[in-house]
Amino acid sequence: MKRPFAIWTGCLGLMLWVASAYANQKGPVALSPLEVQSSTAKAAEGFSLTCSVTNKSNQEIVAYSIVADFFDSSGNPAGRLSTNAIMNLATNSKGSTRGLAPGATGGTNRFALPTESNGTPVSYKVSVDYVLFKDGSTWGPDTAKQSLTITGTQQGWRQSRSQLKRLMAERGIQAVADALAD
Repeated sequence: MKRPFAIWTGCLGLMLWVASAYANQKGPVALSPLEVQSSTAKAAEGFSLTCSVTNKSNQEIVAYSIVADFFDSSGNPAGRLSTNAIMNLATNSKGSTRGLAPGATGGTNRFALPTESNGTPVSYKVSVDYVLFKDGSTWGPDTAKQSLTITGTQQGWRQSRSQLKRLMAERGIQAVADALAD
């Protein structure tokens, strides 16, 4: 009868350890607001990894970053790539932007998939690294620091758009065309 008791106490200890690990985290434990679907395909130049995302949150997503970690057959890291998608740069006639609505799927991202020395593709894990919501709130660890690129691109787009609108109002469409041609 000592063995079932030992198993029971071992399980209880494991549960307490897991609960303690969650309790020691800073902030709430949150599931990713994006779900990533991925597939591989043989291409002329090797293998490719294609990913799309589905918005699982209740908020509109305007930008995100995903990372692909690659592993060799021994499980050792074999590389890491990241990419981002920024969906809210253009505005409609009412001045509002459009992102990835709750429940919507989109954002096809492709990565070149590294191969082993024998030509077979390495294993991989794709994860969501950063999400920017329409209200300005964010989610994710941002390990690839793509939030800097996302923020800079958005600011540059807004500044350029503002300058072109001002140029149009002051000097007309030809001045805008000339500015864009340079």
